[in-house]
Amino acid sequence: MTKFLNVTPLQVEACFDVVSLGNIEGEAQHGNVHRVVVTLGNGRRFTHVARFVEHAIVEGFDEFDRFDYVDVNEAAPLAAQRLAERVRAAGRIDLANWNEGEPAYASDAYVAQGCEFDRYIAEREAEGIFGL
Repeated sequence: MTKFLNVTPLQVEACFDVVSLGNIEGEAQHGNVHRVVVTLGNGRRFTHVARFVEHAIVEGFDEFDRFDYVDVNEAAPLAAQRLAERVRAAGRIDLANWNEGEPAYASDAYVAQGCEFDRYIAEREAEGIFGL
Protein backbone atom coordinates (compact mmCIF):
# COMPACT_ATOMS: atom_id res chain seq x y z
CA MET A 1 0.00 0.00 0.00
CA THR A 2 1.36 3.41 -0.96
CA LYS A 3 1.56 5.97 1.83
CA PHE A 4 1.52 9.62 0.91
CA LEU A 5 2.43 12.49 3.18
CA ASN A 6 0.99 15.91 2.46
CA VAL A 7 3.84 18.35 2.63
CA THR A 8 2.12 21.71 2.78
CA PRO A 9 3.50 24.04 4.05
CA LEU A 10 6.93 22.86 3.12
CA GLN A 11 10.35 23.84 1.97
CA VAL A 12 11.72 21.86 -0.96
CA GLU A 13 15.33 22.33 -1.90
CA ALA A 14 17.86 20.79 -4.23
CA CYS A 15 21.20 20.71 -2.45
CA PHE A 16 24.51 18.90 -2.73
CA ASP A 17 27.31 17.38 -0.69
CA VAL A 18 30.96 17.12 -1.72
CA VAL A 19 31.99 13.50 -1.30
CA SER A 20 35.10 11.42 -1.81
CA LEU A 21 34.78 9.00 -4.71
CA GLY A 22 38.09 7.22 -4.06
CA ASN A 23 41.42 7.38 -5.93
CA ILE A 24 42.53 6.65 -9.48
CA GLU A 25 46.29 6.31 -9.98
CA GLY A 26 46.92 8.16 -6.74
CA GLU A 27 44.71 11.13 -7.64
CA ALA A 28 41.86 12.00 -5.29
CA GLN A 29 38.39 11.71 -6.76
CA HIS A 30 35.72 14.05 -5.45
CA GLY A 31 32.25 14.79 -6.66
CA ASN A 32 29.15 16.74 -5.87
CA VAL A 33 26.21 14.49 -5.06
CA HIS A 34 22.91 16.35 -5.54
CA ARG A 35 19.77 15.40 -3.64
CA VAL A 36 16.32 16.79 -2.83
CA VAL A 37 15.28 17.54 0.75
CA VAL A 38 11.78 18.41 1.99
CA THR A 39 11.42 20.22 5.31
CA LEU A 40 7.96 20.35 6.84
CA GLY A 41 6.66 23.30 8.83
CA ASN A 42 7.42 21.52 12.11
CA GLY A 43 11.02 20.80 11.05
CA ARG A 44 10.73 17.14 10.02
CA ARG A 45 13.03 16.44 7.06
CA PHE A 46 12.81 13.87 4.30
CA THR A 47 15.45 13.15 1.63
CA HIS A 48 14.57 11.55 -1.71
CA VAL A 49 16.29 8.23 -2.39
CA ALA A 50 17.60 9.43 -5.78
CA ARG A 51 21.12 10.82 -5.89
CA PHE A 52 22.53 12.73 -8.85
CA VAL A 53 26.32 12.49 -9.09
CA GLU A 54 28.16 15.38 -10.66
CA HIS A 55 31.45 13.49 -11.02
CA ALA A 56 34.58 15.56 -10.91
CA ILE A 57 38.23 14.50 -10.95
CA VAL A 58 40.64 16.69 -9.04
CA GLU A 59 43.64 17.10 -11.30
CA GLY A 60 45.41 19.60 -9.07
CA PHE A 61 44.93 23.27 -8.47
CA ASP A 62 44.50 26.19 -10.82
CA GLU A 63 46.48 29.43 -10.60
CA PHE A 64 44.17 30.67 -7.81
CA ASP A 65 44.66 27.53 -5.65
CA ARG A 66 41.15 26.30 -6.41
CA PHE A 67 40.45 22.66 -7.27
CA ASP A 68 40.69 21.97 -10.99
CA TYR A 69 37.70 19.81 -11.95
CA VAL A 70 37.13 17.92 -15.18
CA ASP A 71 34.61 15.30 -16.39
CA VAL A 72 31.66 17.15 -14.85
CA ASN A 73 28.13 15.83 -15.34
CA GLU A 74 26.36 19.13 -15.83
CA ALA A 75 22.94 17.43 -15.92
CA ALA A 76 23.11 16.39 -12.23
CA PRO A 77 22.12 19.72 -10.64
CA LEU A 78 19.40 20.22 -13.23
CA ALA A 79 17.97 16.75 -12.55
CA ALA A 80 17.80 17.48 -8.81
CA GLN A 81 16.19 20.86 -9.45
CA ARG A 82 13.55 19.29 -11.73
CA LEU A 83 12.70 16.72 -9.08
CA ALA A 84 12.36 19.52 -6.50
CA GLU A 85 10.01 21.41 -8.83
CA ARG A 86 7.83 18.31 -9.31
CA VAL A 87 7.58 17.84 -5.54
CA ARG A 88 6.62 21.50 -5.04
CA ALA A 89 3.91 21.17 -7.69
CA ALA A 90 2.52 17.94 -6.21
CA GLY A 91 2.46 19.20 -2.62
CA ARG A 92 2.94 15.68 -1.27
CA ILE A 93 5.52 12.90 -1.22
CA ASP A 94 5.27 9.14 -1.53
CA LEU A 95 6.99 7.83 1.59
CA ALA A 96 8.23 4.79 -0.37
CA ASN A 97 10.73 7.12 -2.10
CA TRP A 98 11.80 9.26 0.85
CA ASN A 99 13.86 8.68 3.99
CA GLU A 100 13.26 10.65 7.15
CA GLY A 101 16.40 12.15 8.62
CA GLU A 102 17.42 14.55 11.35
CA PRO A 103 14.94 17.39 11.82
CA ALA A 104 15.94 21.01 11.22
CA TYR A 105 18.00 22.40 14.08
CA ALA A 106 15.95 24.15 16.80
CA SER A 107 12.64 23.26 15.10
CA ASP A 108 9.65 21.86 16.98
CA ALA A 109 10.54 18.38 15.71
CA TYR A 110 14.15 18.81 16.85
CA VAL A 111 13.12 19.88 20.33
CA ALA A 112 10.55 17.08 20.61
CA GLN A 113 12.83 14.31 19.35
CA GLY A 114 14.61 13.46 22.64
CA CYS A 115 15.38 9.83 23.32
CA GLU A 116 12.25 8.65 21.52
CA PHE A 117 13.58 9.90 18.19
CA ASP A 118 16.89 8.12 18.71
CA ARG A 119 14.97 4.91 19.50
CA TYR A 120 12.83 5.38 16.37
CA ILE A 121 15.89 5.78 14.15
CA ALA A 122 17.57 2.71 15.66
CA GLU A 123 14.43 0.64 15.04
CA ARG A 124 14.15 1.84 11.41
CA GLU A 125 17.83 1.06 10.79
CA ALA A 126 17.33 -2.43 12.25
CA GLU A 127 14.42 -2.93 9.85
CA GLY A 128 16.55 -1.74 6.92
CA ILE A 129 14.12 1.09 6.13
CA PHE A 130 16.79 3.66 5.30
CA GLY A 131 18.63 1.52 2.74
CA LEU A 132 22.01 3.03 3.60
